[in-house]
Amino acid sequence: MSQHSPEVLALSQLIDTLQAELEESCWFENHAYTVIELLEGVASGEELSLSLQRMVATTECAIKGARGIVRLLQGHRLQGLATSGVSQELVDELDRLPYSPAEWIDSQGAFPGECAAALKPIPPRLLDLGIRACWSAPLGHGSKGLLGIYTLIFTSERSLTVAERRRLERAARLLGLAVERHQLQTELRQSEEHFRHLVVDSQVAICRLDEAGQLVYANPAWFQMTGLSPDCYGRPLVDLFSHQHRPCLEMLLNFRRQAKDSSVELALGERRILVTGGSLEGGKGSLESWVDVTQETRLQFLYSRLAAALEQSSEGVLIVDSSGQIEYCNAALTRALGFTTEELQGLPLQNLFTPDLPYPEIVDIVERTSSWVGILRATRRCQSKYVGEAVISRLRPLSGAGFNLLVSCRDVTREKELEEQVRLAQKMEAIGLLAGGVAHDFNNLLQAIGGSAALCQQADLSEEERQKLLDEIIQATVRAGQLTRQLLSFARKQPTKKGRADLSETVERLLPMLERLISRNIVIAWCPCPTELPVSVDPSQIEQVLLNLCLNARDAMNEGGRLEISVCASSEGNQAILQVRDNGKGIEAQHLPRLFEPFFTTKSAEQGTGLGLAVVYGIVQTHEGSIDVSSQLGQGTTFQVMLPLKPLTTSVPPPLSNPVEPAGQSKPQVLVVDDEPKLVDIARKFLERSGYCVLTAGDGVEAEKVFRENQDTISAVMMDLIMPRRGGLDTWKVLESLRPGLPILFCSGYMRDAHNLIPEREHIAILSKPYSLSQLAGEMRRILAGVTA
Repeated sequence: MSQHSPEVLALSQLIDTLQAELEESCWFENHAYTVIELLEGVASGEELSLSLQRMVATTECAIKGARGIVRLLQGHRLQGLATSGVSQELVDELDRLPYSPAEWIDSQGAFPGECAAALKPIPPRLLDLGIRACWSAPLGHGSKGLLGIYTLIFTSERSLTVAERRRLERAARLLGLAVERHQLQTELRQSEEHFRHLVVDSQVAICRLDEAGQLVYANPAWFQMTGLSPDCYGRPLVDLFSHQHRPCLEMLLNFRRQAKDSSVELALGERRILVTGGSLEGGKGSLESWVDVTQETRLQFLYSRLAAALEQSSEGVLIVDSSGQIEYCNAALTRALGFTTEELQGLPLQNLFTPDLPYPEIVDIVERTSSWVGILRATRRCQSKYVGEAVISRLRPLSGAGFNLLVSCRDVTREKELEEQVRLAQKMEAIGLLAGGVAHDFNNLLQAIGGSAALCQQADLSEEERQKLLDEIIQATVRAGQLTRQLLSFARKQPTKKGRADLSETVERLLPMLERLISRNIVIAWCPCPTELPVSVDPSQIEQVLLNLCLNARDAMNEGGRLEISVCASSEGNQAILQVRDNGKGIEAQHLPRLFEPFFTTKSAEQGTGLGLAVVYGIVQTHEGSIDVSSQLGQGTTFQVMLPLKPLTTSVPPPLSNPVEPAGQSKPQVLVVDDEPKLVDIARKFLERSGYCVLTAGDGVEAEKVFRENQDTISAVMMDLIMPRRGGLDTWKVLESLRPGLPILFCSGYMRDAHNLIPEREHIAILSKPYSLSQLAGEMRRILAGVTA
């Protein structure tokens, strides 16, 4: 009894299913001819798109106003195939919609809910193309899973009736069966083609013998190996070779008559041929393969050398199968990670390594470009960190669909640690340069303060001259505070966060610092925007962007030049542009695409590490912006940083009214806590001039004692953060437990992590030293108003 191949049985089942579907689909009665054409087209193996077009046209006739689009699943993406009067642009837009098979098939392999599902809401791009309604149904989700999606689009808003949904679902099932039939035919043709390549075009010599041992078939490789011709068909195999081979061949034929598998070796010239095979079913002869053992031995030797090279390589090597599991790992990787080969084999690659990109994106890149280069991170058995520089490339599979991955990974953990140290050293070097410039300016300010104070002591000064000197002392103090805040902000010792600001003002504040860093032979030209450019930025990070760009420009102008910094709005009016231009030596065109890569630099090892522009790129991306660069050798370089414009929110300062007075007391009472007596005295005088009564304490312990004795009369507490015995934060927790909601004004000249530790509440404020009388009075009024509001 003849047996059919699995492909033939599957095709037969599909034809039966198609016929049953035709019988139960009553709505196709009026379109039976079209459906029959579809079945005949599928059976005859015509082009799939033609068969699908017939069904699409049938559906469009049955559902008024509909235009059908068949999109087949290609890997993890949908690709439009059969359409009727639909633009390619619309098909492409549908294909771009996010798609996951999990959204269409539940755990039982069935379509969740109703098979016909509406796309809601309609994406804006589809609305622009005139689409107002979109209904879809899956193409087959049986043995082969989901094959695609059948979509009906409408230019007017509408829902489908129950009957129309059934028609869409049944049409989708028929289309799915047609696609599956086509795929099975394709697989069958591929199987036949594979057999042809395996036997007819194979480099392996193959021959077939009948029951009597006569040659009935041989492929070209066999004739080439033996030197015989097709004239020998019908002759006994033992008669085709010399007498020395006759005993071996007769023994082989005897085994075949007994239905036993065996092999013999023949010597053809300098080659040794291994003849192996087995009897065919029903005793209809045997099929023999002739293999050149000499070549095999050489290949085995080469294989053993390659295997030894992989095992002795200093780089880790992995082979990952199409399902993502590790098939092979060499000794270098097991040593680096501390795991055994048995522990790693069969483990999913994503359970071992964490890459810079999600694995589906990496696989997509490998599919398109054949390789991906990036960083893989893992945790060793000893819990230390492993960082590898990896190349993931594509391997042709030995069988089945998909492809394997070859992962070559070099341990760069130590290099990354050194790079981080270099980055920190680079930052410390910049801080050192800034500190030198700040120290110069700070000494000048101290000289101004000391000189003005000494002149104030002169008895022969007029009141107007003395007041002018006092004003200069105050202004110098304010400038000194700005200098220290700039230095702390750049060193990341003060908390910073995004806020609305004018870009021109943000850049202009950094110009004095740039003048200290840039060489004297470089002219800095500043061109601000005449109108406000409101942006939401972290000022310290934008200052770092400008600083890195200007330092790069400085290094490009060793012999001097011109550095232009400008701020303007884009032509569309939706972006602010910060431009830094120099007339230095410029950058070669081949280096521009890699300019923002970490550790890529065109400078010497003494000049840079290649981190500056990578940091700039990261900051700009964090601010939802973009950066562009243009350069020509000998003509300079221009960087443009584009940031989105965001309207500034205007806030009205509180009016300078009298302080809030508690009931039964003429003036509010404030407890001032600071370990510096002179600062306590200044704060007391400031507050008394603003209309407050003042109690004082020298540290947190003393403040608790004073507060317990006067907590019924104290309206607020002004307290330093850093004090001996007990600091400001610990003291605040004690006072808060005694009186929840107590207004607190924290003051410090070093606000490290203060904003993260102190909660944001209406009755709590933070004031940086040095502060003015108006600043102190304004913050005190605000926290007291927060309590009484």
